[in-house]
Amino acid sequence: MLCENTPWGLDVPLGPSEPEEVRRYWRQRWRTVVEQIPTSAEATREAPFREATLLRHCRLVKGAEIGSWDAAIWLSAGGVREGKPI
Repeated sequence: MLCENTPWGLDVPLGPSEPEEVRRYWRQRWRTVVEQIPTSAEATREAPFREATLLRHCRLVKGAEIGSWDAAIWLSAGGVREGKPI
């Protein structure tokens, strides 16, 4: 299944695995590297507005506005950087 969904060849055969076990493993590994930043109510309101009006971190792709997810991430990160949750 992995070989069918990657743009490159895999030289190492992968055996069967349990998807939930793999998710749990990688979540645990990434917790040692990254910090989860909560998204405030204000950011979740602002992000769709930015997507609808194509403000920063949102864009038009094939005639559809996208990017509220990106905008919410950037608003949250900016709030943390400035010392205030947004």
